Amino acid sequence: MLQGVVVLNESGETVISLGKNGMGCNTEMVGDLVGAVQMFIQQMTGDTVKSIAFGEITLYLCQTENGHVITMYDLDDDSGKVQSQRIAELVTDNRTMEDTFRFINQISQMLDEGNDT
Repeated sequence: MLQGVVVLNESGETVISLGKNGMGCNTEMVGDLVGAVQMFIQQMTGDTVKSIAFGEITLYLCQTENGHVITMYDLDDDSGKVQSQRIAELVTDNRTMEDTFRFINQISQMLDEGNDT
């Protein structure tokens, strides 16, 4: 189940940070940490990190034209990898403020779907 989404710009700064209520962490802090790790790995190896698993969460990292999208899923959620790509495509398609609000609404609905179970 989707737990949160963080969008970073090309400088690694958090642009959007959305998380489920009671998620138990600061999604913006996670974004800052992962952004720094991603930039470090790119500088050292020229490659990128695709996912990081810890505790009960898996973070999926997708590069976009303007930065990175980090999605947070339950560790046992097999749909996370595919859904994270879909979310990254939504971010890439957001060119205007109106598009950004539409994106936030779509992600918020995805987060709310998990509260119904």
